[in-house]
Amino acid sequence: MGCIIGVALAQGLGYFWLDKKEIRFPKWIILLILIVAQIFVFPQILFSALSYGKNGCGMPIFGLLFYCVVVGGGLNCIVHSTYYLKFRSSSKKVL
Repeated sequence: MGCIIGVALAQGLGYFWLDKKEIRFPKWIILLILIVAQIFVFPQILFSALSYGKNGCGMPIFGLLFYCVVVGGGLNCIVHSTYYLKFRSSSKKVL
């Protein structure tokens, strides 16, 4: 759980940092990278750290993958949507 919350915090801090430095980088690309990482990277890290799959049963692996995708990806989407809705008016500057 701490890994997923840490990724969501890093995502929010990354968004704030990009806006503070006024770097024009699409935030949806960051969201896409993090969702792909939630599907392919983070479950593999947790599999090796928790030693799942050694006994031949796939249920713990399926549960951990489902947890990473649903909770992690969902939390990333919530952070992205919240940031977008809260700060979209301040990001559109009048010339």
